Amino acid sequence: MFTHDLFDKGVMLANLNRCDEAIACYDKVLKINPDHTEALYYKGVALAALKKYEEAVACFDDVLKIHPDHECAGLIKGITLAVLKMFDEAIARVDGDKSL
Repeated sequence: MFTHDLFDKGVMLANLNRCDEAIACYDKVLKINPDHTEALYYKGVALAALKKYEEAVACFDDVLKIHPDHECAGLIKGITLAVLKMFDEAIARVDGDKSL
């Protein structure tokens, strides 16, 4: 199966709230292509849906290392930081501080 097929399967599974299975698909994509920013991003979203917030933030950090201008990853990272009650970091991130 090609990475785009695995990625699409992950998105479909996530849309069905089968986040653990979606993450398994994203992990397979990332094993083949560790710099697949969308797989990293969607993995972070799925982890956040499972309330695994610290792991989600780590995924968003990885996305932002590869693609610093990935607006969705930056915004969702900020929201996830707020859920973790890291309010100063969350506000800075949402305000566009790319160092966070």
